[in-house]
Amino acid sequence: VGDAAKDLIEVTGDATLTGTLNLAELGTLTPDTWYTVLTTTGTITDNLTLADPANWAKQVVDSNILQVKKTSGALVGYASWAGGHAFDSFNTEGVAYGMAWILGAATNSSPSIGLLPKVLNANGSGFTLHLTRVLDAGTAHLYLEYSDTLTPGSWTSIEVPVATGTVSGVVVTVGTSGGLYDITAQIPLGSTGKRFARLAATE
Repeated sequence: VGDAAKDLIEVTGDATLTGTLNLAELGTLTPDTWYTVLTTTGTITDNLTLADPANWAKQVVDSNILQVKKTSGALVGYASWAGGHAFDSFNTEGVAYGMAWILGAATNSSPSIGLLPKVLNANGSGFTLHLTRVLDAGTAHLYLEYSDTLTPGSWTSIEVPVATGTVSGVVVTVGTSGGLYDITAQIPLGSTGKRFARLAATE
């Protein structure tokens, strides 16, 4: 590993990768830089386990390029913000730390109640929610869920998009403001004339 552009192994056809991947640095690598180690003319199925996941990472790009990188060890994303708080644990306002972060709280002790989604308008055809989201959520995901009955299994879940469009009947408009995505979601009423909505965040 050492050339960010050149692959070390070329495979004709598909490649299924299994076993444990042991990586060692020979020379000096640039931390957090992806290096291509394998390409195929087909598709890579990656079942590899990293021997040292604390210091190395891997990814498959475009389904046929395997890349690895030596990590810097620096905390990023939620981990750099959280101060050790678990994603699903609650702050003093009763908001999950992960939700506060993904909605854009500046620090893990910043007020977060005001970041919860707000209803901008409601009428006989539906209602509009306004919310924000961090620009770089890393591996975390923010979901908008809605139901007409609140019963388990009745919720429709969509990942909040970061581009304007329509998803499962919800019209989403996305802009940026104050270093965050600024999002409105127009949610139509269901056949019962009711509809409930909530957010969910996963790490």
